[in-house]
Amino acid sequence: MTAPDARQELDLRGLLRQVEASGTRPHRFWLAPKPGQQERYERILVAAIEIAREKGYDAVQMRAVAARSEASLATVYTYFTSRDYLVFCAVVGWSSLARWRAGQEADQGGTPEERIMAVWARLAYVWLDEQRLLETWARSMMTRDTRVADAIRNTDWLYWAGDVSELDIAEELKDHLTLANELFFAGVVRWAFGQADLDTVLDRVLAFARRPLEAAAVRS
Repeated sequence: MTAPDARQELDLRGLLRQVEASGTRPHRFWLAPKPGQQERYERILVAAIEIAREKGYDAVQMRAVAARSEASLATVYTYFTSRDYLVFCAVVGWSSLARWRAGQEADQGGTPEERIMAVWARLAYVWLDEQRLLETWARSMMTRDTRVADAIRNTDWLYWAGDVSELDIAEELKDHLTLANELFFAGVVRWAFGQADLDTVLDRVLAFARRPLEAAAVRS
């Protein structure tokens, strides 16, 4: 798989403003506990994302995030009770922006099935270009932090490709897409620990998802 130039804009807060202007509600991890704290809260999340994309998972430390975001260490801990919870929220928040932009850039024509695959293919290219963030995402979930565990239990893995429940497709296809996302997650964890090739993981996930979607498109 050869990726085009899919790197997200460095101005992540500008991208977040584009999401809001489109009428799309940002992922809940982007929302500060109180509206008056939003600007400072966003700076902290963006700082964590920037450090992860530049240096990887191990570099995202609370003091480093505080310094880059120009917030006090106490403020960082006020919003994020642990490093692992901050890392998890940051990368999930970033992936929600990646998903939104992929939806804007993907071909909007064709059937619902074809549009789904266009977005998934675009996201695969994004992940190839942001491998430090992808590894950070996988490693952030390998924790015993109870807040991360609770968030994972309440997060449908389909957040990275949209809410399948809202799509006008057959129930069996929704189930298949759910399984494709779980296949993606399992493959990325193996890749993050040096047990798989990322190109192969993404190609297999896309091939698995594409077969019944293409069959459905042909029947329609």
